[in-house]
Amino acid sequence: DADAAFLVGSRPRSKDMDRADLIKVNGPIFTGQGKALNDNAKSTVKVLVVGNPCNTNALIACHSAPDIPNSQFHAMTRLDENRGKAQIAKKLGVTAGQVKNLAIWGNHSNTMFPDFYHASVGGDHVVGQVGEDWGQGDFMQTVSTRGKAIINARGASSAASAASAAVDHMRSWWGGTPEGEHTSMALWSTGEYGVPEGLIFSFPVTVKDGQAAVVQGIEHNAYAQAKIQATADELVTEREAVAELLG
Repeated sequence: DADAAFLVGSRPRSKDMDRADLIKVNGPIFTGQGKALNDNAKSTVKVLVVGNPCNTNALIACHSAPDIPNSQFHAMTRLDENRGKAQIAKKLGVTAGQVKNLAIWGNHSNTMFPDFYHASVGGDHVVGQVGEDWGQGDFMQTVSTRGKAIINARGASSAASAASAAVDHMRSWWGGTPEGEHTSMALWSTGEYGVPEGLIFSFPVTVKDGQAAVVQGIEHNAYAQAKIQATADELVTEREAVAELLG
């Protein structure tokens, strides 16, 4: 009868592991957790996968829980959103709370696309305040590799910041997003923006009454389109790597 589940119990990535190794050792964990949720939780349970590689782990858990709707399985990219907002805030000398509508697209990996083009501060687009060169350069590099940098520094993956982001994600899922604002959630793709169906892919979403809806009508330039395509391609490759676990 669980209403919410945080799946954090993955084998953490260490310095000597790449993503392929991580996928192989974590797949069976999320098969078992998906089955346990299917057999015991409410069909309306909100499942947030934090353990990495979280997008594909969420996909495995989802496939292992056929009685729970696909829409109830999310992976966490709120940590990346929070990191991106912090970088923009530092650059502009504002608080992170003043940075609005920074969306993470795709995979929680270094292929993710933090969409600085549609983020705003003070009602004005961020890109006009920071410059496209910084957005495509230092900003992209820092946000997409922050997790690895923390592993190198600590010898382990982030803990407190990830926990805080998980609470942020679940709070948004339960309480909704403010009017005119969206947040980042990795959820089951139904083909939005040309993303292949059946991937757990991060989109900008609005949430109302516990239901997340992908924001429609966002236009992307060629740079953004290429980034979104690359992160989608990576998720397809990850899905193929765990195909035997998807039934």
